[in-house]
Amino acid sequence: MTTDRTLTIAADQVATVARILRHSIATDAAEIRRLSILGTAYHDRPAGRDVEPELDAARRRREVAEAMLAQLEP
Repeated sequence: MTTDRTLTIAADQVATVARILRHSIATDAAEIRRLSILGTAYHDRPAGRDVEPELDAARRRREVAEAMLAQLEP
């Protein structure tokens, strides 16, 4: 279930919010790389299969942050 919401950001805070979103995207990208490597290295063991939910969650977080950043940038 998705609920659309509107968030008003003061003009002088847009750059700060954009910086936070870029940091979030970079952090999630690093987490995706780490989990992908772990999953590849241990694909035949339980540890490798257990990364899928975390990997999906990191991808979703990155996608949300990218969509929000796209709304901020002209």
